[in-house]
Amino acid sequence: VQVAGDMLPNSTERAVTISGTPDAIIQCVRQICVVMLESPPKGATIPYRPKPASTPVIFAGGQAYTIQGQYAIPHPDQLTKLHQLAMQQTPFPPLGQTNPAFP
Repeated sequence: VQVAGDMLPNSTERAVTISGTPDAIIQCVRQICVVMLESPPKGATIPYRPKPASTPVIFAGGQAYTIQGQYAIPHPDQLTKLHQLAMQQTPFPPLGQTNPAFP
């Protein structure tokens, strides 16, 4: 069990990392819950609310759009070009074909 030393951003909560076998993790979570019930927090709890890593993007008709409120705004050309390049790539050969590098 690892408990972060710092609070999560804009919160009074801390990150807890639990590792081990599935049964050990279950027992650990139960024990943590027992401790939390026996020792309620002192003062107000400010929950952690993560912010989106980036603005949502929609691709439609070869154009990229970002979501701003209730509207889809056309996105700069760089993102549209990256999407078009990605669509041109074929990561796997079609079914039934073999890759000469892997007999």
